[in-house]
Formats: sequence, structure tokens, C-alpha cells
Amino acid sequence: MVAFIFALLMPLGAWAEASNSSSSFDKLEFGTRFGAGLMYVITDSEKDYYPSNGGPWGSLSFDVAYGLTENLYLHSGVGLDYRIFFVYIEALAGDVLDYDVGEEQDAYDKCEGSFYCGRRHWEYNQAFLLNVPVLLQWRIPRILFLEVGVVFELLLGTIENEDDGWRDESYRNRDEESRFGVNVAMGVGHQFKSGLFIDFRVLFRVNDLIDADKFADSYFIPVQEFDGDGNVVFDFMDYSEPYGSYYKLLKLQLGVGYWF
Repeated sequence: MVAFIFALLMPLGAWAEASNSSSSFDKLEFGTRFGAGLMYVITDSEKDYYPSNGGPWGSLSFDVAYGLTENLYLHSGVGLDYRIFFVYIEALAGDVLDYDVGEEQDAYDKCEGSFYCGRRHWEYNQAFLLNVPVLLQWRIPRILFLEVGVVFELLLGTIENEDDGWRDESYRNRDEESRFGVNVAMGVGHQFKSGLFIDFRVLFRVNDLIDADKFADSYFIPVQEFDGDGNVVFDFMDYSEPYGSYYKLLKLQLGVGYWF
């Protein structure tokens, strides 16, 4: 895929190189960039309570670069991100109808006989974010550029998938979404003489995607007990399982942009 995109952009780059442009040092530059790629949630969660398969994402930004020297630039700007998180739901716990007390069962098996048991489907959540990069960029003119730094992001809103045909509530609570994110970023690319550039970025979000207590919704399970006379009685215990202790995010993206 990378080779295909580069093959498409090379003729445009050749045209850009042939155009007349100044090679002098520009201390202040303004530009724009569009990027698209994939992201992956890194977590120790085993049950996929939170969308943990990642998905595609894209960004559009308006950038500014300030030249500290002819080769070293401070690169910043402001951009908008659009992301889609996917998760495949295999089974959900519901009302306990057929459960043998004392029998060892997996948490999902406890819903045996419930209307919700055995439902399998994909769910997705869309997210919109504002991001601000703070990068140092080292340029080797008409050869390549390298950049490294931090990208800050602010969650603007989410759209949660509820149209699964059998459930009325959202799979993920918006209040659990971390509103503020911090990413370390690295990138490499090529800038043509005209100002056109192509790049590849890797970003890793260092703080969790969710900041709420990482526990699934609790539900009751039957527990066998004995009264004072030794008779068997039944009670119900509040039960919950952990989401996972961390939810990090790895993002890969190809971009194309232009410095005016």
C-alpha cells in the first residue's frame, strides 16, 4: 500500500520539482496536510468490553513551521481527527435463567438461557478530536526530513453505534472516554522543491483512552449458603469483571501536504 501511494505521488513530485521556486531559507512557513492510516488499541483486556480492535483514522491540519536554522524547524499547527473504533462482541451476560449453583462457569456462560446470550456482532464508535502537534523537524533539502515530538489531542465528541437490532443502550459510555490525550510522535518524509511533501508518521498515545474505573457493569449471580439450622438457602452476589488495566493507542499514518 505504501509503495502504491508513493507511485501515485511521484509524478506529482516530479512536476513540483520542475516548477520554479525559491531555494532560499524561509524562516516562517504555513501549510496544510491530510493523512490517513490505521490505529491499534494496546490493552490487557481479554473480554473486549471496550472497543479494542482499533480501526481507520484520518486527519486534516493547518500547519506552521518556524526555522530555527536552515535545517532545523519547529513544527506546530492545529488539526481535526476522525476515528472509528471497532469491536466484535461474541456474548454478553444478561438475566440468569439456567444456572447450576456450584458449577464452574466462565463469566459469559453465566447468561445461559438469557435472551441476550450468543449474540455476535460488530460494534463501532466514532470519535472527533482536535490535535496540536509540537515537533522538531530536521530537513535535508530535496532528500528527506525527520521529525519527533509530542501531539496533544482533545476529544470533541463521539457517535456511538446503537443500531444493533436488539439493544437500546450504548456499548460504551461517553463519560468513560478520556477527554485529553498525549502522544509521542515520529515521522519521516520527503519535501519537493515546490513545497509539496509526503510523509509517514508513527504515534503512540501514552495515557489511557478511558479514565473511568476499568470495571464492567456489575450483575448478580446466585450463591448457595446455609442458614442457622443448616438448611440450604440462596442469595445473590454483586459480580463484576475488570475491563483491563490499560488502554494505549498505536497509530500509523501516511500523509501528503504542502508548504505555501
